Amino acid sequence: EVKCTECPRGYFSGAETFSCSICGSGKFSLQGESGCTNCDIGRYQSESSKWFCNNCASGKFAASKGLQSCSACVTGQYQALTRQSQCKKCSVGQSTDGSNSPFTKCTECQPGTAAQNVGLSSCSICSIGQYSNQNAADRCKLCPKGYYYSNSGGTSCNICALGMYNGDIGQKTCFSCINGKYQNANGQSSCIECQKGKYGAENGLASCNVCPAGKYSDQEKLTTCKLCKVGLYSNSK
Repeated sequence: EVKCTECPRGYFSGAETFSCSICGSGKFSLQGESGCTNCDIGRYQSESSKWFCNNCASGKFAASKGLQSCSACVTGQYQALTRQSQCKKCSVGQSTDGSNSPFTKCTECQPGTAAQNVGLSSCSICSIGQYSNQNAADRCKLCPKGYYYSNSGGTSCNICALGMYNGDIGQKTCFSCINGKYQNANGQSSCIECQKGKYGAENGLASCNVCPAGKYSDQEKLTTCKLCKVGLYSNSK
């Protein structure tokens, strides 16, 4: 008596056949199956004659059925879980820079850098006149008035010194007060005019000079003192 025998796992047969056929890669079958089944999304099988599929590892994905292998997440994207059909984009303030493929996580931007959009492969270095003083920044900040930064990648801004000023945001340098003006405080956005009785003959002064004896200043913002006329005098007080 001739008996029919079930095909083993990893094989299949149709009706009225005398042999079993092998399931190819990307497919599987259990014992006695009449056909092979495609591996589901998020799963794969790289070998033939198999009765199971493997889960895609973290950092990889399988977007369709019947795949022989999983695809790695591209830069700017990650996947922390297994058996997934797609990757996720890195959030703002993060990137895949500093991580190794396959990407299972994103890395926070370090101070001095930022990531304004999602799905970035690297964080942008703050430009001259800008700074970022925190992790995971989504954008760099402009240095405020009275401050500056002359290099890229700043984590803080430098303060304008005495005799200097900066009237705009996002600047790479401070400017010296011109003749006839001064600034006696740090981090200022403008200079002060020399008062009557004083003068400023140089740039970048932290204070104005008092007119010497025999000279006077009856106006503000003077760069030199005037000589007293004949019959008049000044003791500089």
